[in-house]
Amino acid sequence: NLHKKVVFVVEYLWLSQNDTPILQQAGPLFRSAALLFHPFVQMPNNWATNKRQHALEHVYPCTQEHLTLATPIRWQDMLKKTGLVSYEQLAVSLLTSISSLNEVTANEQWARQLNEALNEDLFYPTEDTISVFLFEPIIALFQQIGSTHIHYSNPILGVNGAIELTSATPERLAEVTRNVCLFTDELERLVFISSFDTFVTVLLSKEEQIELLIGERFEYLDCDETTSMSWWFRD
Repeated sequence: NLHKKVVFVVEYLWLSQNDTPILQQAGPLFRSAALLFHPFVQMPNNWATNKRQHALEHVYPCTQEHLTLATPIRWQDMLKKTGLVSYEQLAVSLLTSISSLNEVTANEQWARQLNEALNEDLFYPTEDTISVFLFEPIIALFQQIGSTHIHYSNPILGVNGAIELTSATPERLAEVTRNVCLFTDELERLVFISSFDTFVTVLLSKEEQIELLIGERFEYLDCDETTSMSWWFRD
């Protein structure tokens, strides 16, 4: 039975946001991990103005607009625009802006630097779920390791299933990632996991050198044995 064999497809993996290392939470099968940064979203000039039906309406690109109109902006480029000096500072600025941090870890100055660098057509990265911008490289990575299917689990909707890799498209993946979601292959060699109140996707691998798998496909942080979901917080 496939669902008994592929445990994560049934159970999902809730990663704690505390300082427990990611690899410790993932268990002994996984030997490496990376945090894949969700790109910022640059829309064409005046997109937001034309999209709004009234001046105070909050607008954000839908999946199809991500795929057809948007340009992904790397975190490295946003560091240059904001004057922030590290991925950690940029992560704190995002989390502060969405009121996800307490008064000890929040940094209002960094949040101001971020928001002053934005314009009305440059948007925050996708939070809570896997960024649409990651779907094509995710499909390519599963192809590279010889997968036949992408298995998925959506614990909020209580659904799981599999997509044949030959028919996998960003649009198809988007249909099953409307909130937190997990992707893996039939042998669980790679596992992609989204998480609430984050702007990253976690990638787990059974290989030791995850950077050799990732290559240039993603902008990412290579996790060591101490890296947690609170990676942005340093004493």
